[in-house]
Amino acid sequence: MPGTGKTATILRAVAALQEDLGPFQFVNINGARFDDPFNVYTELLSALTNKTEKPNKALQLLNARFSQNESPAAGGPKKKKTKGEEGTASSSEDGKKQPFVVVLVDELDYLSCPKQTVIYNLLDWPTRSASHLLVIGVSNTMNLPERLGSKIQSRIVTRISFKPYNKSQVEKIVLARLSEKDVGGVFEPDAITMAAAKVAAYSGDIRRALKLCATAAEIRMDSNGMRDHDHDQSSAVQARVTVKDVQKADRDLHDSTVIEALRMTSTAEALIVCAVAAEVRVQGTEGCDLDKIQIRIRGQANRLQADGHKEYFAPSHAEVIEICDRLQEAGVLRIDFQGKHRMPRLYLCVPDNAVAEALSGGPVKRFIPQNYSDWGYHQN
Repeated sequence: MPGTGKTATILRAVAALQEDLGPFQFVNINGARFDDPFNVYTELLSALTNKTEKPNKALQLLNARFSQNESPAAGGPKKKKTKGEEGTASSSEDGKKQPFVVVLVDELDYLSCPKQTVIYNLLDWPTRSASHLLVIGVSNTMNLPERLGSKIQSRIVTRISFKPYNKSQVEKIVLARLSEKDVGGVFEPDAITMAAAKVAAYSGDIRRALKLCATAAEIRMDSNGMRDHDHDQSSAVQARVTVKDVQKADRDLHDSTVIEALRMTSTAEALIVCAVAAEVRVQGTEGCDLDKIQIRIRGQANRLQADGHKEYFAPSHAEVIEICDRLQEAGVLRIDFQGKHRMPRLYLCVPDNAVAEALSGGPVKRFIPQNYSDWGYHQN
């Protein structure tokens, strides 16, 4: 789940450790920056040694640095070490002991490749006795370790799940951020509470909460003709952001981002959105389990095929998970992975009428009832 403080928490912890334990080498890498996952080798080597090499050469040098009398990294060339290469993992070129290194790999899932050798190497190197290396991977992808296979799972020492912020937490963080900027008095208390409630209900993404507050402030300034003009403290008090400003900002954000994302969905994505909306209505709950959605999707796909749309097939379990990840990134769904032995739970982040409006022009419109309160009509 994005916006739950994963990266910020790690950076804060690293800073505290450097203050308490003394300096160590810290490397921050974002996997989303690379067109080719193998380029992460070049980036990591450059950060550690100030040397720039092509990925294959960088892999060899990194494997030599982190390994001593060990087999080569996966996906790398297998060759015998020549005289003088022994001991390069724990010693630098001048014979000094290598410093401890902490590597943060944000957006780890972007480094996926057919044989998953990149992610495997990154997580395998810390297991080498001479590596002096700790790798922290961050990902928004639902149950990523299970999807990578047992070989990579065996290299994961600790796994921490960050749950979405609840209303109280969102409100507390927003108040703290506003106080830091010395603009806390610009918002009415109820307006901040409303912003926190809306974000917690949809996603718990603190970045969205801050964006919502910023948009609400812009709306209030525009309505008072204060944009780009100097104003004194009394006018600022008169221009305090209200609950109505937050509500309008929330509608505007949905209209400009999430609704557009809904309109751009594929048929398979649209089927999942309709299935979640219908299941939530039928069950009378805020969220629904993934297995219920898969049953409903199969029924929807069968109905489309019966109507002559032979090209539509129900997506597989793996495809459904990938689609849900994309919909979560777009702000349409929120995924709560409840544990290794329980099905993920899905939450719709947009109102029913917005779903109906955005998807009414496609082949899935038959699964959108005219009466929004009757989402269970097409249950199969």
